[in-house]
Amino acid sequence: MVSRAATRPGRSPSDAGWLFEAYRVADASTVGAGWQRLVLDAPALATRAAPGQFMLVGSAAFSPRASGPDYLKHPFFFASISPEAGQVSIVFDRSAPFAWEMADWATGTEVECIGPLGKGFPVTAEPAAAPLVLIGSGYGVAALAAALAGLHHDRPVALFSVGAPPVSPDPGLLGVTSRITCHVAGTLEQAWREAAEAMPGAEVWAAGPQDFTQEVAGRALGEGRRCLVTVEAPIACGVGACLGCTSAGDGTWRTCREGPVVPAEWLKGVKRP
Repeated sequence: MVSRAATRPGRSPSDAGWLFEAYRVADASTVGAGWQRLVLDAPALATRAAPGQFMLVGSAAFSPRASGPDYLKHPFFFASISPEAGQVSIVFDRSAPFAWEMADWATGTEVECIGPLGKGFPVTAEPAAAPLVLIGSGYGVAALAAALAGLHHDRPVALFSVGAPPVSPDPGLLGVTSRITCHVAGTLEQAWREAAEAMPGAEVWAAGPQDFTQEVAGRALGEGRRCLVTVEAPIACGVGACLGCTSAGDGTWRTCREGPVVPAEWLKGVKRP
């Protein structure tokens, strides 16, 4: 591991300064048809990262460069965070345009990274009275797997994954089934109906593509539920300087700094039933 910059001390994990470092791949394995997980040896990152935050990874096509590496513009949510082991993991869709670079990364491959970036889920906050429903699709399932593993709330929790592989990574292979039963639904409508039956009035955390989280937000707000959602957007700098990711909201906040986990009310274009 080679450190590129220091973090800013005295910050909470969800508001930590970012690291510019090179990490080695400790393991590469599949997490359902079409999805792959990369476990990285990253002890400093693992002590600072929070569920719901993300990282950028260097592009093999352009690294190394004298001025530093170029980065893939996709935000990779942490799928797992293990300070004890000094490791974090991310997952990627092998059908994505950038996957041709990442698919051949094997144990020992060195990867340039920036992270942790953004705001995460309030996994250590005081528990609310309501139970909690986690509902995700695509990359969002990875973010919710990390949130579930790091959750300190002592309240009922249910996880719903919309779309089995290759639509979403396998929640079981992400380790979430060791704590609760994960429900796999074919559609958001089905997941919402099952969640309402199992946990009426629950608080909702949603993660996935923008149209998915917008629909969840609209449903939750229409029923008067507290709801947090992740926002997925192409990330250019990742540190709030370029303002390229303000389009995900109303222009007053950035996905990479004030997000990606935001109150449902922050989304624009939300339609409430």
